[in-house]
Amino acid sequence: MTVRVGHIEFLNCYPLYHGFEQTGMLAVDRRIDRPDRPGVELLPGVPTALNHMLTAGDIDLGPSVP
Repeated sequence: MTVRVGHIEFLNCYPLYHGFEQTGMLAVDRRIDRPDRPGVELLPGVPTALNHMLTAGDIDLGPSVP
């Protein structure tokens, strides 16, 4: 299972990305899927685009609120 997370490429969002990267949770770095620890796919975008993606169901989580 992969969780799709909207990602704003701003410096203040870097700690979230860094944490996913350091713990091996990014989907691109995972070789096997672990049901107890889902992978994370970061989908970059500007806040307005992420709002639309969240509303449309294209991402599961995001830093924006629809």
